[in-house]
Amino acid sequence: MFSASLERLGKAWRERLDAVPGYQVVPDGEMFRTSFLDSFLFTSEYRAAQVLKGRLLEEHRGTTPEELFSGDEVETPCGPAFRIRSSHPLEGQLPSPAEVKARLQADLTLVEGIGPATERLLRSRGYATIRDLLPHRRFGGAAQRCLEVLDSADPREVMEWVARWYPRSHPTLLRTACLHRGWDPLFLDIETMGLFSRPIILIGVGKVSRGRLEVDQYLLRDIREEPAALAAAFASGEEDRTALVTYNGKTFDVPFLSARAVYYGMPPPFDLLHYDLLHFSRRRWKGDFPDFRLATLERHLFGVTREMDVPGALVPEFYDAYQRFGNPGPLLPVVLHNRQDVVSLALLFYRMLSEGYGGS
Repeated sequence: MFSASLERLGKAWRERLDAVPGYQVVPDGEMFRTSFLDSFLFTSEYRAAQVLKGRLLEEHRGTTPEELFSGDEVETPCGPAFRIRSSHPLEGQLPSPAEVKARLQADLTLVEGIGPATERLLRSRGYATIRDLLPHRRFGGAAQRCLEVLDSADPREVMEWVARWYPRSHPTLLRTACLHRGWDPLFLDIETMGLFSRPIILIGVGKVSRGRLEVDQYLLRDIREEPAALAAAFASGEEDRTALVTYNGKTFDVPFLSARAVYYGMPPPFDLLHYDLLHFSRRRWKGDFPDFRLATLERHLFGVTREMDVPGALVPEFYDAYQRFGNPGPLLPVVLHNRQDVVSLALLFYRMLSEGYGGS
């Protein structure tokens, strides 16, 4: 019965994809029209992508996904999931927990009742840290409560305390990611068949190990493998990991994953602290770049130029071409796109924290 349901789902999304593509093609240079569209491609982008798809179908005719990607199978309670593994160097030195803790304890505005003006006044009277405030007649009790939270072993409690006083995009909030020893992030990015209620076709997760980023990608060789891919990816977040790092994941990736989990009767994924770098990036580089797409940031910050990339709007069509012809060629740029997103996400995280993220 479950298999039959998946078959019906596959047929339904293919028919819907044929009837209503999730984007519009706009003539090159007509930027005005794009402001009214949720998703668009310029004519040159669309044509280049179609040429790429045709070439990949020709080059990889007769190849299987297993041969093209050299992946392996991971057994899950929902069946086998197909995993593609890769390893990448990481640069940058994260602040130590002691450094971050000292910086937080020097921020008097984390104490209830103290704003910027009061902080300046207190500093002029010799109060340099929150601990210095403990004997203070007015703020001593509030300082004690603040220190108890900052000394807590619960990273969620610390993050939520800091979020009471600072907006979610403030660098102080991002620094809490490094406050606890043994902190182990999970970097996440997904590729889907389009809008919510459509299947996820690829889940990329990255973990830091011995100074390198180890990326596992769970690719659906068939739509029926979606629950197994979800189960395998969710298991990645259960290995003593304390935080999730995404790019626009609070709006897209995590809600999408949750909806697909509910569809299959699975528990919600990743009950972890969540750092969405899109919000921090907008604050950090406001006015510096033409937009805040991850590909734009990686090009300007790390000199990454993507070759054989596929626009996100065309991922469903490339996957559909694989399904129709049994040829994995069109999956190649989708896998590379997802992998680079995970790698760039980790590079961005390390860059923002190692440079101090703007000071304050």
